[in-house]
Amino acid sequence: SRIADGLPLYCEPGPEHVPFLYAPLLFWLGGLGMKLGIDGLLALRLIATGFSLGCGMLIGHWVRRESGDLRAGLVASGTFLAGYGWLAWWYDLARNDSLFVFGCLATAYQLRHGGHRRWLWAALLATLAVLAKQSALMWLPAIAVGALIHDPRTAWRFAATALPLGAAVFGAMHWCSDGWSTFYLFEMPRH
Repeated sequence: SRIADGLPLYCEPGPEHVPFLYAPLLFWLGGLGMKLGIDGLLALRLIATGFSLGCGMLIGHWVRRESGDLRAGLVASGTFLAGYGWLAWWYDLARNDSLFVFGCLATAYQLRHGGHRRWLWAALLATLAVLAKQSALMWLPAIAVGALIHDPRTAWRFAATALPLGAAVFGAMHWCSDGWSTFYLFEMPRH
């Protein structure tokens, strides 16, 4: 609701608001949904559900592309989606996890099967993954190593683009929030 009201997400804590330690992408998208007239919790759950379905579709598409077998792709999508009940209905919770998983999967897919500028799209997706959840910073190096094994030139371009892009985005957030975004996103979770 702070985003929908035009208020800063990361600011000095006070009696009215203490920022969460969560990355901002889900809040930005939820605030946009609220601006469009969707109830706040419903907006967040629709985002989580949409990106969970996107993960299932991307997994299925990737498996079909790698295997050349449509049935294998359908089984892969179905297996992911069948986890809904086993994972305590995680796929539609108003949380940032599905955004994070989709961002990491899409980054890896772009590096493997993207077009001519796949490194650029992968860098943008990697930045979105980190904006979805800071723990993407632990997964993206593994994705980069996989890309390095598959296509070193693309991997180096990806790294040379993703690192300054991420630094610029988080630097801008740091500057715009007088350092509070860095405090809540990186310093507090470290302790």
